[in-house]
Amino acid sequence: MDNKPTIFISHSTGQLPENDHCVLVRKALVTALAAKGWNVFLDSLAIEAGNLWRADILHNLATAQACIILLNEAAGNSSWVKAEALIMCFRKSMDPSFPVVPIVFPDAQLDATFLKTYEPFEFNEIQRVAVNFETGGSPEALAQKIAEIPALQASMHAPPNCTAWVQDVADLLVGLKPPAFNRTVPPLKLDLAANALADDAAQSMRLGWAVANLMHQADANDCYEAFAKLISALSSEHALRLRRYLASKWVMNESVEMLLHALRRPDTHGWLVLNTSSLKIVECYQDRASIEVLPRGATIYKISVSAPKGEFEKPEPLIALVEDALMEHFLTDEMKEAGLERDSLPAVVAKYFEPANCFAVCLLPVNFNRANVISVLRGRYERIVFLILAGNKSTQLPAEARPLKPLLVADNLIEFAVFGKRCNTLIDDHLTKSTSP
Repeated sequence: MDNKPTIFISHSTGQLPENDHCVLVRKALVTALAAKGWNVFLDSLAIEAGNLWRADILHNLATAQACIILLNEAAGNSSWVKAEALIMCFRKSMDPSFPVVPIVFPDAQLDATFLKTYEPFEFNEIQRVAVNFETGGSPEALAQKIAEIPALQASMHAPPNCTAWVQDVADLLVGLKPPAFNRTVPPLKLDLAANALADDAAQSMRLGWAVANLMHQADANDCYEAFAKLISALSSEHALRLRRYLASKWVMNESVEMLLHALRRPDTHGWLVLNTSSLKIVECYQDRASIEVLPRGATIYKISVSAPKGEFEKPEPLIALVEDALMEHFLTDEMKEAGLERDSLPAVVAKYFEPANCFAVCLLPVNFNRANVISVLRGRYERIVFLILAGNKSTQLPAEARPLKPLLVADNLIEFAVFGKRCNTLIDDHLTKSTSP
């Protein structure tokens, strides 16, 4: 078995001549990276839009230790490359140490639409390598330079890591026989033919990773349909544990990434807006966030502030209401007996967040959606994310606020309720059948 670390190269070069710069760089990268000790995963076949996902590609997308994306004109027109890039950017958003190296060629048509797709995943902020051989250099020299990037070198010695959602779901699918995965082909458009491994256990492991990774990227309804096809092969215990992961898929990847990024960097994105007042929907967002990225054993503080009675023109009364809730949450009886009051609150809260695995979300009603309120709170409590529950009043948002999308219009609220009911019914029916004589 090959124990070398895997690096995934995403590209679209199948229809290009051998002397194309992208083809030459791709070949040089394979040589340079292999010499450094990498197992280079690269699909040498041209894959057109609409083709089925292949299990080996999905498995490596989930478990590779680094990724290189070759961005040329063909890649900009390839839905396959865009999908691979989306998966890798999501992995980087979950784990900032995961290296993603985009290599941009002169003919790349990286228009606003292409980049907009990856905006929530901060694709624009990833350092890219620009290719321009007219000013000197060669494909081999460029490939050698990339192979020696420190982040790539460091990732070689790190264990493969993927999103917690994929890891947990793949673990729950372990042990299913390979034929069981055939049932997922219609909803997930998964091609199993290339998964030609002699050992059933190896096939099951690879297919489990592939299916979990594809369900993670699929929309909620396709993910549900895949679960519905697989559930009869699952034990009652695993089906019950999968309920949480299935229900969490209602929250779109782009939306949960915004929340996750805010939790990790509240100093830059600590003001979010969700146009709902439903705590069930908020809990769904928070649950998906905790599944995706928060470390095992992480502490998540959840603070809710009630709507004020009356309207306040000045910010001080609203800030005081928030701090009252924070005092109730963070000040212990011993602290109060010792005389600690509001002036000590920022220092007390900061002490709670000294461990890196502590996170907090403070839920605020729409009355607090004001720059002169949130800016003061963010200055005092840098590690807390302030999430405004704006109901249907989020059409006029301050420029600093960051709305979670999609906006929850009536159709989305109905979808939320129906999807939750379908998930519960699916699991409950399976449990009933499993316990019937």
